[in-house]
Amino acid sequence: MNTTLTTAQTEMNIGGMSTDGLEQLLVECERSISSLRNIQARIVSEVDRREVARQDGARTLDEWVSGRVDIESDTAAALRRVSGNRELQGLLEEGVSFDRVKVLAESGLSDPLLHLDLVGARRFAARHHRITRGDESAMTAGRYLLIQPNLEDTSWRLHGLIPAVDGALVQQALDNRADQIALETGSTEPRAARRVDALVSLCTSNRPGDGEGSSPVTVTVVVEAKTAAPTNVQAGGWIVSGPRVGPGTLEQLLCESVIEVTAVTEDGQPLAIGTATTTIPARLRRFILARDGGCVIDGCSSTYRLQPHHMTPRHRGGTNHPDNLATLCWYHHHTVIHGHGHHLDPNSPPRRRRLIPPNHHPPD
Repeated sequence: MNTTLTTAQTEMNIGGMSTDGLEQLLVECERSISSLRNIQARIVSEVDRREVARQDGARTLDEWVSGRVDIESDTAAALRRVSGNRELQGLLEEGVSFDRVKVLAESGLSDPLLHLDLVGARRFAARHHRITRGDESAMTAGRYLLIQPNLEDTSWRLHGLIPAVDGALVQQALDNRADQIALETGSTEPRAARRVDALVSLCTSNRPGDGEGSSPVTVTVVVEAKTAAPTNVQAGGWIVSGPRVGPGTLEQLLCESVIEVTAVTEDGQPLAIGTATTTIPARLRRFILARDGGCVIDGCSSTYRLQPHHMTPRHRGGTNHPDNLATLCWYHHHTVIHGHGHHLDPNSPPRRRRLIPPNHHPPD
């Protein structure tokens, strides 16, 4: 029985179809998908009866299905649950979407809850899912947070498992700080992006160097001279016991930290060892903040974690002279300039600085 709509059948008509026709076609496609998932569930049931997964060395049937069909493990698990439930198979035959049936399979319910959208159906099902003391203990014992750099050490991925209450606290803290940043800076970036800024902000809010007169964090950067010189530190630079750094990150460190640079030869021998140098002395920092009275970006009224910034970066010959320093809020300094690559227009008024997009930046 043909249960799918082929690409050739649809491509001839999509361009000339009405909006109602397109909507109906989407519904028909989902019915075809549900019908095919029903067939897959029946196949999984037969595969399970034949113990194929064990014979092929798979740990579980879900693992075998996920690998053979190239689908997510939760989808494979849903197919396995549906395979042993005639009521759920019947719903698929009636045209109920597989995503809705998957919710029912995970919760043990059979009522399709058609009066609720999928989010509502999932919430309803969750309220009927039993959580034992053993489940709660397992959630706590299984908590983890992994922080993994990519192969180039240029970005980091966070993922893990947090018990529900703790997860809600973390989400609330991040969202509150993200909303605070948006309110104070006028940022219109997606909340997911602002959560990253919020996490960094929370982690650095009590860092030495944020208060007046305190000392910034000392960062040691190792530079492999032979690699770094011809690439302008686009390669060959890294933080001790930390990630690689490029010219943008090095520029940010020169703006915010005490930095010591160790140059090494290709075989790892020290070529030159620099002294730890504070980029902006505490007394000068206080003077710049008092002089500017807040973030100098035109239209910005934020006073959140004000920081001096080198208009001409130090690696391009910029100095700590007051004329080369401007006060920026944390968002404009950390995210917009050092994150997105914008820079200040030196020809704009000192208290109404404009931002120049990164594509207009002189090439490194």
